[in-house]
Amino acid sequence: MENRLLHRLLHRQLNKHGINTAELPKHLQDFIEAINQSYLHFEDNRSLVERAMRLSSDELQEKNNLLRTQTSRQEQLIEKLKEAFASLVVDKKQLDDSDLTGIADQFKQAISIRKKLELDLIRAREVAEASLETRKIFLANISHEVRTPLNAIIGLSEMLFDSHLTEEQVEYLDAIKASGQGLLVIINDILDMTKLESGKFSLESIPFDLDALLKPLVRAMSVKCEQKKVKLILEKDVAVQTQLIGDPTRLTQVLSNLLSNAIKFTHEGYVKVTINKVDRVGDLQTIYFGVKDTGVGIDHSKILNIFEEFTQEDSSITRRYGGTGLGLTIAKNLVEMMGGKLEVQSEKNHGSLFSFQVRFRIAISSIREDLPLEVDKDLLQRTILLVEDNELNRLLAISLLKRWNAHVVVAVDGEEAIEAIKLHDPKLVLMDLQMPVLDGFQATYKIRNELQSTVPIIALTANALESEKEACVGAGMNDYISKPYQAEDLYLKIIKNLTA
Repeated sequence: MENRLLHRLLHRQLNKHGINTAELPKHLQDFIEAINQSYLHFEDNRSLVERAMRLSSDELQEKNNLLRTQTSRQEQLIEKLKEAFASLVVDKKQLDDSDLTGIADQFKQAISIRKKLELDLIRAREVAEASLETRKIFLANISHEVRTPLNAIIGLSEMLFDSHLTEEQVEYLDAIKASGQGLLVIINDILDMTKLESGKFSLESIPFDLDALLKPLVRAMSVKCEQKKVKLILEKDVAVQTQLIGDPTRLTQVLSNLLSNAIKFTHEGYVKVTINKVDRVGDLQTIYFGVKDTGVGIDHSKILNIFEEFTQEDSSITRRYGGTGLGLTIAKNLVEMMGGKLEVQSEKNHGSLFSFQVRFRIAISSIREDLPLEVDKDLLQRTILLVEDNELNRLLAISLLKRWNAHVVVAVDGEEAIEAIKLHDPKLVLMDLQMPVLDGFQATYKIRNELQSTVPIIALTANALESEKEACVGAGMNDYISKPYQAEDLYLKIIKNLTA
């Protein structure tokens, strides 16, 4: 046996006593080998025990860490439960962390109270929705009842101007027309505000020519300025690209509103429209619009209030100048929908400046008028079926159609309209919607489905709500015009649908 194979402790003892295992008898060598193996086995077992103990210690540490984490989470959860409970109940009392059953019972009571509140809110919402629906129906009825006579008043007033009138009669007729247009502005403002509040107001994105938009607007406003002996000035930067993509109707509405306000409150001096290019990035151009006047101005403390609904600077404004107090609110909302902000600078008795900046995409191709106005409006004796139950509106429409050289067939309700189509084969139908016996929607359904007729149908309606327009298209009508309509607009609608 070699000493180097021995366990270190046994080897040390043998060396200490000077014993050479190779010189020992065989039976002693075997004995020492047995002792050696015992040493070695003990060493191995001790290593295993130490390793096992080390592993157990690590595992225990891991379990302890996990336990501490879970305990911390539990404490946090209890705190959150207590906070949640405190937010649910009015009677805030101290809670015992260990009394989870008590917390659960109190939660149950609090949740019952919360559920009752939620049910009350649901009922309140249902009442509010019913109220909104009632409001919608009311506005639709008001729109119809006001617009129907307005259509006749404004339309027949326009036609009377072409007859032989005395100076006094012209003055009276101007007053009648102005009153009718004033009523129309009010009903339009109310309807626009309703659409904005309901979120059913959307902007178009179509090509338009800014110069073509400004020309009729300035012409119309010039007439108002001349009547008040106020100067109207238009300053437009030549750098402004006028071929744009956006919503020309709503831009016109904003500018018209600002100009009308400026002219209304200016008794001497001028009203100036300024249009400048702010910047251009690629095909996007930012344009500044400003309407400045030398009018009565606004007190500094009242400036922010003028953008609120139904609000004017003070109650005397409504009595002296009229209006609903909705115009600036609508203009502000429209400008914001276009991505701008309507701002005002004003000083009492020193005039006001309303301004905004809007970014438009520049149109690549030039603008083309789809329906150019003809010098002589001539419908070439085409047969037009007019379906209208209101006598004054029939008189207006018949007068216009005959002036445009149309052959007019008249029906006063939907049933007569169906018979007239069978007898006269009209080239186009002007269809009122609200009529006795058979309304415009029912008549259109029968024309499309029972008669299998594809005759163009233009809805004539005193309801200007967007939902009404969608209903007309859904019923199978080709187009839609709202009363009171301008003669030019009606003619363009007719020509468009006759040539389609």
